Amino acid sequence: MSNTFTVYHKKQKIIFSFGEGIKDLKEQSGQLKWEEIADFLHSGKSTLRIQSPEPARLFRLFSTFFECVAAAGGIVENPGGHWLFIFRNGRWDLPKGMAEPGENPESTALREVKEECGIRHLDIRYPLPPTYHIYPLASRDQWALKKTKWFMMDTHSSGELHPQTEEGITHLAWKNPEQLREIFDNTHENIKELILHCQRLNKDQGKN
Repeated sequence: MSNTFTVYHKKQKIIFSFGEGIKDLKEQSGQLKWEEIADFLHSGKSTLRIQSPEPARLFRLFSTFFECVAAAGGIVENPGGHWLFIFRNGRWDLPKGMAEPGENPESTALREVKEECGIRHLDIRYPLPPTYHIYPLASRDQWALKKTKWFMMDTHSSGELHPQTEEGITHLAWKNPEQLREIFDNTHENIKELILHCQRLNKDQGKN
């Protein structure tokens, strides 16, 4: 398990990492308080760093403050090395969605990409690191923590794509590496994190 967990809320992030003591919080006994997390979320500050010899334990404790939501999605690459992006609610994004009861992450990711993009002939190449973000639930005074599991996917489909407009998706686009600045200028922070990870992988593998 990773020793670092980054949780996003809009442009804010909470980072759990290995280290001595807890930074940026009043509490220093190895525990967390929701009141301090809430204070940060309403503070306008960009980053809250929480260090511990046991970051995974503190992250699990942090998770108990939320209703946990499981989701999955993918980066789809075509034979030309282009990646598939969706434009949803005014921002570039990647196809993803919540898991159905009894569904494993791989099945969720394949289903959601197919539903949101109208694409077929998908194959999962390998898993990618999960991302985390939190958001308030509208129905009650409660927050959700969404964990999205990601997969790199291949497609050889050349058929026409169809955005799932009922999910707020207005159009789809294949982007090459030179066009990713357009994505970075208008996307979510967790998507930036995932793209950067994949770019590092490509560089390590000798790809452009």
